Amino acid sequence: MSQEASPSGHRRAGVALALLAVVLGATLLSSREPSARPETAPSEVFSAARARLVLQRLVGDGIPHPVGSAQQGIVRDRVLAELRGLGLVPTVERDLACSRGGACAWVENIVAALAGREPGKAVVLNAHYDSVPAGPGAGDDGAGVAALVEIARALRALPRPRHAVVFLVDDGEEVGLLGAEAFVKRHGAADSAAVLVLEARGSSGRTLMFETNPRNRAIVEAYARSVARPTTSSVFFSLYERLPNSTNFTTFKREGMKGMALGFIGDPAHYHTPLNRLENVPGGTLQDLGDTGLAVAREIAERGLVDPGGNASYFDLFSLGVVRWPESWNAPLAIVAILLLATLAVLQVRAKAVRAGELAACVALGPISLAVAGLLGFAITKLAGVRLDGALWPASGAWLDVAAWSAAFAVIALLGAALRGRVTEGAAWSAVFLDAALLGLAVAFVLPGAAYLVTLPALAAGVLGAISWARVRKVDAAATLVPLVLGAVLVLPIATHLLEGMGAGLVPGLAVLVAMVVLPLTPLLVGAGAAAPRLAGLAAVASAVSVGALFVVPVYSAAVPRPLCFVYQMERGGGAGHWLLDMEGKTVPSALAKAVEWKEESIPSLGVGRNKGAARRIAAVAPPLEVSFPEARVVSIEPRGKRSVLWLALRSPRGAAVLRLRLGRQFDPRLLSVGNAAADQSRANGVLTFHTVPPEGVVVAVEIDAAAEGSDLAVDDETPGLPPSGEALLRARPETAVPQHRGDRTVLSSISRVPPLRARL
Repeated sequence: MSQEASPSGHRRAGVALALLAVVLGATLLSSREPSARPETAPSEVFSAARARLVLQRLVGDGIPHPVGSAQQGIVRDRVLAELRGLGLVPTVERDLACSRGGACAWVENIVAALAGREPGKAVVLNAHYDSVPAGPGAGDDGAGVAALVEIARALRALPRPRHAVVFLVDDGEEVGLLGAEAFVKRHGAADSAAVLVLEARGSSGRTLMFETNPRNRAIVEAYARSVARPTTSSVFFSLYERLPNSTNFTTFKREGMKGMALGFIGDPAHYHTPLNRLENVPGGTLQDLGDTGLAVAREIAERGLVDPGGNASYFDLFSLGVVRWPESWNAPLAIVAILLLATLAVLQVRAKAVRAGELAACVALGPISLAVAGLLGFAITKLAGVRLDGALWPASGAWLDVAAWSAAFAVIALLGAALRGRVTEGAAWSAVFLDAALLGLAVAFVLPGAAYLVTLPALAAGVLGAISWARVRKVDAAATLVPLVLGAVLVLPIATHLLEGMGAGLVPGLAVLVAMVVLPLTPLLVGAGAAAPRLAGLAAVASAVSVGALFVVPVYSAAVPRPLCFVYQMERGGGAGHWLLDMEGKTVPSALAKAVEWKEESIPSLGVGRNKGAARRIAAVAPPLEVSFPEARVVSIEPRGKRSVLWLALRSPRGAAVLRLRLGRQFDPRLLSVGNAAADQSRANGVLTFHTVPPEGVVVAVEIDAAAEGSDLAVDDETPGLPPSGEALLRARPETAVPQHRGDRTVLSSISRVPPLRARL
């Protein structure tokens, strides 16, 4: 029942490969940033050139401005000046906010409003103006603030919207979404029709609508109707619901607010580093962010939201528009596809065009091929990891992409070669798309926003196959080529940006995605004769060469640097201090290895007190500092049932604005108050961090259980930068390495004992 290769088989395989190349080209073309509009653009549209001038005024000096810093106050005043220059009347709302993760700070949110024609719920447009200590935050989130200002200017030039627009430029996002916490605590969710958050996780790229609320059909409709060049997918929504990542919108949707997070992710190696500066934010990126934010804000402010209930499945089609339907349709669509394809398989068996045994074998080989592709991706990750040493976004990352894509293609081509002469094209066709339909049904329950990636191609195959069978009693080429192209259109936008968005560890996932795209080639390769083994060989060689290139091309560069911070740490009574490396990977750069003698050590106070043992860190002996250490003085102890409230006075004699209290996760501490303000927050791992601490310190109330009695109570204070003895290390840091997140810092620690909880002081 097998069949030999024919010229038509070669042609169909060649056409299929050409179509895949066209779809890939169109995908890459649609991911290009738009052109930036000049300053002379009409007043009612968003101009990236005007927004860039705002961004330059806000953060052009390149100075980091974390929450509570003097520079943050300067940036706050700059934001106020920009909004006042538009004729708005901004106010500063100063509140104590604590995250559910145990971070607290006094934040200063900036709030302004554009009145609507009618009363009703307002649209909240949000960006945050604080940065991390390691970088100036031009992308994250200076670009969002500049876009917000330009959107506000455009809205004032347009006819007044039906409902008000509130501009929220919040503080303390980087230390725990604290500005968002303060806003919802003060204002609640009742007066907000929707919240639009402008964010970034890099310096460049298109604007993705990557996070939205449960029951999101209304907000997806508003986005789809209004945005001229949309870039989105319900895959992002489903993944984000399951990942630990968070944005301000995560806080808002927890309070029941509708809306979305918009952001760009290009150049992820710039994230939270000194490279996140003005000159690395392209005008096209600002234009796309502003166009999207303005369009959605206008749409919701004018038309509001009509909630039809439930979630949507959705994706953009080459940024030309958004295809969407109710998520509840996914399982029924998969079932329809299964029934169509199963019926066609039975008809082929009855017509003796296909043998039942070869069909069953092919059905089993599809999932096995995807699993093999994933295993090869895992092998590539492990092999490359020897060289990459933990790099998430290496400068050589393009070779990882090529290696994964080639490996996946090799697996499917090898499958086609193995089946050649053993099964018919019809058997391979039925098996490939029946597998896709079954996978779509499973994904509809596990990760519903991603089900369309496999369900729609399977459904298209079933419909076209049924039409073909009804006409000529066989499955024609269209029933293969159309679903193949459709699958590529759906999956390639995810695959082409997967490693950029998620890092090098997702190579196995990328290999599986690419294998899903090319798996429908299998029936064509079965009929393509010797082409299948040749393609498999070429793809395998390309993958091997790409992995080899990873060992030749530098892992890091000045443009794509290695995150590497120095930490000076010293514990009271511990004698000498330590230099610690807070970096990506475990291999110490040669220049640093020459500067001091590094070794892996146990550093007790960097664990959770001494209760959880020491932390293993790459460390070196550092000269001691003649300074005062942080203090944690017990003010009082109050019994509360089987637990006790411990009142502590925390202070940094050297004036550090960050204090960290470590009690140990096994004591389930709950922060009740900071100063005279209620906090009522818990921290799963027993660490409570206080930012913006005044020179006189702060009094906190912590509820703990009886097991904490006699255990360690540790307090750290933290300041940016290193003591003078660290100058040699700073000079030795390679040009291909930069500080990230909290940056270079000095941490001093004091450890004491929790007193008897039965005592009252």
